[in-house]
Amino acid sequence: MWNIHDYSINLSDIFLTSGADFVYNWNNTGQEWLFYSAAATDDASAVLGIGDAVLLYENDNTTWFRNLSGTPQYFINVTGGHVYMPIYYNTTFGEISTEQFRNETGGNLTGNATDYLGSTNKGDLEFQIEFFAGYNNSNHQWVDGIYEWSWNNATNIGDKKDGTEVLWFYSGYNITLNVTKDGEVIGNWT
Repeated sequence: MWNIHDYSINLSDIFLTSGADFVYNWNNTGQEWLFYSAAATDDASAVLGIGDAVLLYENDNTTWFRNLSGTPQYFINVTGGHVYMPIYYNTTFGEISTEQFRNETGGNLTGNATDYLGSTNKGDLEFQIEFFAGYNNSNHQWVDGIYEWSWNNATNIGDKKDGTEVLWFYSGYNITLNVTKDGEVIGNWT
C-alpha cells in the first residue's frame, strides 16, 4: 500500500505509471473499494490526492517512480468503519496512540471546532481508536498496533521508514482528523 503525494491523480494514471496489474483505493466515506485494471475501467476517472492511499497488485516486481513532492498534511473526515490513512512523516505506533488519535490537549473528548469543510462539529464525543495496523511494503505484511500496548509502541511507521506508509484502523465514530506530524482529532460529526 502506498500513499499519494500528488494534489490530483486518477486511478488510470496510477495504473499507467506504476506498472501494476490492478490498482485499488478504499473509499473511506463510502466504505467500498474503487479499482482499475486493463479489463475493468469503470473507476478510471476516480481522482485521488494527498490523503489517499492505493493498493497496487502486480505479478512482477517493478518500481513506481511516483511524485514525492506534495505537502504532507491534510484533513480527513472519517466515517465510522474501516479507514486507510497515509502517513507522510516518520513516527511510531506509540506516537499514533498518544498524539494522532487524541485531541489537541492529549485527551479523548472532541471539541466544538469547525472542520475543514466549514461545518461545525458536534463536540463532546468521547472516543478511542484501539486497533490499527501498518502495511510494510518491504516484506508484504501487516504490522499490528494496539492502543498504548507497550509491546509494539516503538514500531516505526511513516514515509520511507521501513516501507510502511499506510495506516489502517477501525473507527466506531465519525471524526475529523488533522493529519500532520503532531496532528490530532479535531472534532466529530454526524
